Amino acid sequence: MRIQQGEDVDERQTDTARSAVERLRWVAMALALARVGLAQPPPVSRTAAIGTVLAMAAYNAIVTVARRRGRWAAPLALTALVLDFLACTVWVLLSADDPSSSAFAIYIFVAIEAAALYQMRGAALFAPGFATGFALLTWARHHYFGFPLDSGSLVFRSGIVLLVGVAVGAIATQSQRRRFELDRQAEALRASEQRFRTIVDTTSIGVSVADAQGRLISANPAYQELAGYTEAELTTMRIIDFTHPDDAGADMRLAQEVASGRRSHGQVEKRWIRKNGEVRWVRVNASHLPAAGGAPGRVVAIVEDISERRRAERELAESAGRLAAIAATDVLTGLPNRREFERLLALPQSRSFAILAIDVDNLKVVNDGYGHEAGDAALRAIATALRMAVRDGDVVARSGGDEFSALLPDTAPEAAVQVGDRLRRAMHGLALPHGQARISIGCATGPAMADAATVLIAADEALYRAKRNGRDRLEAAPAVNETGSQQVRWETLVPSLLREDGMVSVFQPIVGLRDGRVIGYEALGRPTDGPHDIGVEGLFAAADRIGEGRSLDWVCRRAALLGCRGLPASTALFLNVGVSVLLDPLHAVDQMLLLLRWAGREPAQVVLEITEREAVRDLERLRVVIMEYRSHGFRFALDDVGTGHSTFEVLSVATPEFIKIAGTLTRHAGEVGPRSAIRALVAFAASSGARVIAEEVENDTTASLMRHLGVDLAQGFMWGTPAAASTWPAEGDLTARG
Repeated sequence: MRIQQGEDVDERQTDTARSAVERLRWVAMALALARVGLAQPPPVSRTAAIGTVLAMAAYNAIVTVARRRGRWAAPLALTALVLDFLACTVWVLLSADDPSSSAFAIYIFVAIEAAALYQMRGAALFAPGFATGFALLTWARHHYFGFPLDSGSLVFRSGIVLLVGVAVGAIATQSQRRRFELDRQAEALRASEQRFRTIVDTTSIGVSVADAQGRLISANPAYQELAGYTEAELTTMRIIDFTHPDDAGADMRLAQEVASGRRSHGQVEKRWIRKNGEVRWVRVNASHLPAAGGAPGRVVAIVEDISERRRAERELAESAGRLAAIAATDVLTGLPNRREFERLLALPQSRSFAILAIDVDNLKVVNDGYGHEAGDAALRAIATALRMAVRDGDVVARSGGDEFSALLPDTAPEAAVQVGDRLRRAMHGLALPHGQARISIGCATGPAMADAATVLIAADEALYRAKRNGRDRLEAAPAVNETGSQQVRWETLVPSLLREDGMVSVFQPIVGLRDGRVIGYEALGRPTDGPHDIGVEGLFAAADRIGEGRSLDWVCRRAALLGCRGLPASTALFLNVGVSVLLDPLHAVDQMLLLLRWAGREPAQVVLEITEREAVRDLERLRVVIMEYRSHGFRFALDDVGTGHSTFEVLSVATPEFIKIAGTLTRHAGEVGPRSAIRALVAFAASSGARVIAEEVENDTTASLMRHLGVDLAQGFMWGTPAAASTWPAEGDLTARG
């Protein structure tokens, strides 16, 4: 292909040279006639001159016709060159009045002709022919006509003719090469443009060119398909003609800025209204296209249909919104859960506010006497009454168990007490199937921008006073920063527990629902002695407040590993671990390995159960720490999934080997919402290779339902209350327990 292109270019250049020589020959003949007509006396006879000119005209005409018809052009051009040389020789020979042989200059015409037709090759061939012919001609003039010989003049004149031939040949050769290169570049550019046009016409992405006013100049087939218009229609339109009105302003600004060169490129996502009225989302990448000669620039647009992506994003956002609502809602009552309440507390309060800590009185009596179903029904009824009794803008949440909390924005202390008392009295008119609905309330207020966590602590202290002073009461904290007696009670107990290692562990079995075999035991920390009405959650909350949460966690771990020595070696030990301790660099995996070596346990026998006492703030750090522990053989469980801080986000990061379903879901598995949540967790476990443990399984009905839903492990009072390791059978079979 490239050889053929070179030959075509060379042929075009040769044809141009031949045409120029033909015109030059006509000029030479005219000059010869003028010379003969004007000189007195004429250098040659007029008859001979006219005859020579007519002969030249004849063969020059033949050469011209042959060239135009494309037949015999090359041999005829060469023949004409030889004839020109002979004609010049005859002319010089017959120039009787030219004693100095100045007529030699006519050979310059032949030199130019040879160089023009054949470049340096022609000049090289002309040189010996001229030297030989001119030498013979000079000798003949001297010998037959008596012209004197002037060697210096002859050499000088001959050199001039040869130099002219060489110079013209060099120029012609260079010109031919340059023209060949230009033609080659032009051909390459045409081929590149053709390839580009083919790519643009066949690509599935829309491509268009428009001016600064948005008038379309061209559009490829994909662009036409996307817009729904033909190219003929598009070139009579502006871009804004099929752009959604809400997006037109930004689109035109981008076109003007890119076309003017103020921006080299830009991107915008907008809506197009197709010819049939359909709305499509497109992403436009616009680039500046400079124009020649100072003309205004243009805009090249690459357009991609992103309607499906936009639809997927919208559905994902809606799904995320629904999941966020589920994650922020307590399954049992439909109120915001503790996680959502803590998020609201973290928001700055621009005006004074109040927090109510609410505890249901004697719910344990209802649970013990009538079952957890009756207790849950009471909680639902109380939650509904609380929600209806608060003001617009107030938020009531379930904090956990039998505890509720309320955030009252823009509330003075007197108004907060009034709202709290109205909530308390609303319970008196609430009819329950079993028992009475009574609540105790602690109220605390804070000024604008106060620390809500401090206000909540004050409300908790006031709640304790209300419980201690007879229940079914409201107590208000006198000041946010005043220390309450409940806090003193808890915080006084924590240092002694740490100082004396005053924690022991009891164990509760985790059982296979299908074969009844024990696969592991969960270690539960309890104070060695002291008040038994203080739960572990309250104990850890007090430890966290005084900065001893991590220390208490490690005391409980040591107690668990010390007390588990009587458990079967074939079963796993589930150890509760707080998130803050797990992520604490001071309590790295090396310390845990030392603790296991002291207790005689292997990491593969231990499952670290991440508790829900606090939200996971740094998910990436959690991922790294879990990977490090797993590299040593530890396994992980996520506790109380479905409530509190155990979110699907934490699930996706931790990918635990065990997923523990919260008791609130287990107890209400007969309802649509909890049942759907359990199925979702079972599906997640199946895809991630985890096993599911149902908590708070208390009877055969619940166990059977869990089996039906695909749960394979369970834990609860059905197999016994937590007890010391020595009370459990050595082989992991509960039927052997006395």
